[in-house]
Amino acid sequence: IGRTMDTVDRQRASQAVQRAHAAPPNEPVYWSNPDSGNHGSVTAVRDGRQAGTNSYCREYETTVVVDGRSETAYGVACQQADGSWVVQD
Repeated sequence: IGRTMDTVDRQRASQAVQRAHAAPPNEPVYWSNPDSGNHGSVTAVRDGRQAGTNSYCREYETTVVVDGRSETAYGVACQQADGSWVVQD
């Protein structure tokens, strides 16, 4: 589904991911593109320290709806020393 997202969809989804880094766990961050009708959400479902590195990490659930088709994906991002976030998987 992600391959069929246009540039604005991708920008809005990326902005939602950035806001989700600071959102409380289990609070969805929504995005939508009124021009395409596509929309989705990003939710931090769990957070904690990564074993071995002590990095602060969050597990995310991302849902995207494109042309009426919904897809859900899961991943983990960890905060780096400079405050940026890096997707782990």
